[in-house]
Amino acid sequence: MAPPVQSNRAGTWVWFVIAAAVGGAVEIALSVTARRREAWDSEYYWIFGVPAMILAAFICGLFARRGPVRIGYAPFLGQLITMVVRTGGGSLLPLGIILKASSDSAECWPRLWVPLLESVYWATRAPGIPPASGSTGNSA
Repeated sequence: MAPPVQSNRAGTWVWFVIAAAVGGAVEIALSVTARRREAWDSEYYWIFGVPAMILAAFICGLFARRGPVRIGYAPFLGQLITMVVRTGGGSLLPLGIILKASSDSAECWPRLWVPLLESVYWATRAPGIPPASGSTGNSA
């Protein structure tokens, strides 16, 4: 008898939380290391912080296999929430949210478009015919 099929939705949230925690860790580590109020004021933010958050989103998205856009935003959301809790917000908070949303969307595009392009590719293939493997199809 086969084991019951379980939903992967709980696993998706675990990876979302892990990715968000990486964003919070980047905020704390960079702001403390550079002695700045916020991590994005540090000269290390674009060198170490953003690549670390992109890598975390990528790895968590690979393991989750569901909700890639949501997981792509998780580290940046985690960083923003950590910054607001640590600093109490700020006068430029609305502008910061707009900036984060516009810059972070660039990191989410590959995880959004790859599955879409893959499904379009496979939809154009004739059903039941495997991809060509170098032969011309002539059996003569």
